[in-house]
Amino acid sequence: MGRTATSNSTNSYTGSLDEVRIWNTVIDTATVFFWQDQELTSSHPNISNLQAYYKFNEGVGSTANDLTADYLDSYESDGTITGAEWVASDIPNFAVYDDEDLQEDTVEGNAALSFTGADENYVDCGSDSELQMGTHDLTVEFWLKTGATGTQKIIANGSTTTSDNGYAIKMLSNGRIRADISDGTTSDGKQSN
Repeated sequence: MGRTATSNSTNSYTGSLDEVRIWNTVIDTATVFFWQDQELTSSHPNISNLQAYYKFNEGVGSTANDLTADYLDSYESDGTITGAEWVASDIPNFAVYDDEDLQEDTVEGNAALSFTGADENYVDCGSDSELQMGTHDLTVEFWLKTGATGTQKIIANGSTTTSDNGYAIKMLSNGRIRADISDGTTSDGKQSN
């Protein structure tokens, strides 16, 4: 998160990032809109498809906890924070829950990560298979706030070339969001209107 890869700082992200959710299914628009202003709880209709959930509420330290292990008890893709700073989250009207299933937060409240666009600002979540595109559907949700201009890589995993399976989500210089994907045999990209 925050740049293309740990070894590539081209178009690094400048701004705040919060509530990153990666699913191995398509989440319908109504569900996305219903849950966009609140933390996930075990009552989410697609909770069994959650692959990674970074609330960034730790507020301190160099680890971004992936909370999916608390829900699914199968794996966890904690991220190593390099250079990004903890800040108070400023998602407007955001509902914070103290879900008993999610007790890994080390501080009360709602935090976020701030990236400066510098080479050393990123979160490395590894290359666990549950974070990769593979041959399944994928939904990536996140909240961001930036005042920066220019193309910025927000979240990426793997490569988006035809021979690799991966994805990259970036903000273009015109302010639109673009997602580039590859399933290992074909690659494609789409941008928001």
